[in-house]
Amino acid sequence: MACTSYATNLGVAESSHILLWTRGQGLQCLSSGLPGPHFHPAISANGQRVIWVAGTDLYVWERGRGRRRLPLSL
Repeated sequence: MACTSYATNLGVAESSHILLWTRGQGLQCLSSGLPGPHFHPAISANGQRVIWVAGTDLYVWERGRGRRRLPLSL
């Protein structure tokens, strides 16, 4: 697992899944069920949101709300 951005608890596994470690809750796969590869995860300064790009879509995961897909259009 390689950590990305300034976060030490956010990373991408060899299978390109987005993984988040939370103390007391353990490891969570934010990209579960999505076809890979997933690129460029970043976490907000407060740790409440993670975003990444997969194909032509932007995904946003928010603590307590889950994951949303935001289609990218040019």
